[in-house]
Amino acid sequence: MKRIVFLDFETSGLSAERHEILSGAMVLWSTQEILQWYRTVYHQELCITQKAHELNQLNPFAGEVDLDQFILEMNLTLQEWGFKTHEPIIFGGHNVQFDLKFLRAAMKKTGYSDLFKIGHSTVDTQTIAHLLQTEGLIPMGTTSLDQIMPSRYAHQALNDAYRSLELWRMACTLTRKDKENVAEPYNYL
Repeated sequence: MKRIVFLDFETSGLSAERHEILSGAMVLWSTQEILQWYRTVYHQELCITQKAHELNQLNPFAGEVDLDQFILEMNLTLQEWGFKTHEPIIFGGHNVQFDLKFLRAAMKKTGYSDLFKIGHSTVDTQTIAHLLQTEGLIPMGTTSLDQIMPSRYAHQALNDAYRSLELWRMACTLTRKDKENVAEPYNYL
């Protein structure tokens, strides 16, 4: 069974070394089901840029769990979804390497670097967008997730993970011979 974990983090800034994960979401796509996980992270002392605070529209001090618990719950969810400890996981998302950089830093910071294995293969919305552009399904030059699939819930982790999944679903329909029946995106939120 093929599976991709679509991931999105909202962060307090752009540097994985200086800034923190504020919230995170994972949406599992498989050929059989779609499952979701979402958490916000509580930080005692937080370095957050003004732009990140405005963009994410959240109170960084109203979170649910600390970073250790966040990583442990993420791992437990991946196990519940059937991933083994040393099985490489394919992650997808919008600018997924940015999120994976933060994930690796958080795993290192908490001492949980070996809980699960981040695979080398990734699925990024930029690549999917290029494919959809070449097929004439979205306008040329469209690069941001907000341009491709506008949402009033942009920059909210769970919504952005689902929007990345929806682009993937659109691309999957291209393997069919009748491109007239391209999947319409679901409205999850």
